[in-house]
Amino acid sequence: MNKDEIVQAFDDMAPNYNAQWARMAPITNTLYFFMESILKNIPEDGSLLCVGAGTGKEIAHLAKHFPSLQFTVVEPARNMMDLCISMTHELGIYERCTFHCGFLDTLDDATRHDAATSLLVSHFFMDNHVRSEFFAQIAQRLKPRGILINADLTADTLGTSYAALLDFWLTLMMNADLSQELIDKAKQAYTTDVAILSQGSLNEVIMKAGFENPTTFYQAGMIQAQFAIKAC
Repeated sequence: MNKDEIVQAFDDMAPNYNAQWARMAPITNTLYFFMESILKNIPEDGSLLCVGAGTGKEIAHLAKHFPSLQFTVVEPARNMMDLCISMTHELGIYERCTFHCGFLDTLDDATRHDAATSLLVSHFFMDNHVRSEFFAQIAQRLKPRGILINADLTADTLGTSYAALLDFWLTLMMNADLSQELIDKAKQAYTTDVAILSQGSLNEVIMKAGFENPTTFYQAGMIQAQFAIKAC
């Protein structure tokens, strides 16, 4: 999918997005729990760049555990952004957020952040060069030694166990009461619209963008997360 198609897809999903994925919450909630420890050493009043923030679930979680943390929220889908803004009003954290409805490359790079999150975003870049440039744009907006937390669909698609892993993952989504239509779209997307890399290949993409030592700290099914430090 090109950028316009990605935005349209997420705008269309926005009204039902949180409800559709509610039963998958144990996966994302555990990811957020681990992120607390990774971010514990950033300044109390530091700033976090959230790229592809969607409806703002990670912001809601981290704002509670880091009560002085400031957020720069980047989300290109207007309907998703509206839900995120509404959530920040409900939780009383709107004043701690700066919102940018657009892609990362249109965000002013003058501000430097202590850390950044990119959760289930970069796998939409089918070309590894473009994907690495995306991570480089994040690095450009981080302070020296800033932290990247990334999560993507990750697997060795050429390995003998991939078919079994994919079947398991689709079964998991089916058990989460997702519609058959959505599951069929996901299965097709994993072939045509999502770049699923192996752990080693994804680490190379991240390091090429200017980060050191990507470290995997979480995996659940096909979702894998790693943190890395911006090289000086």
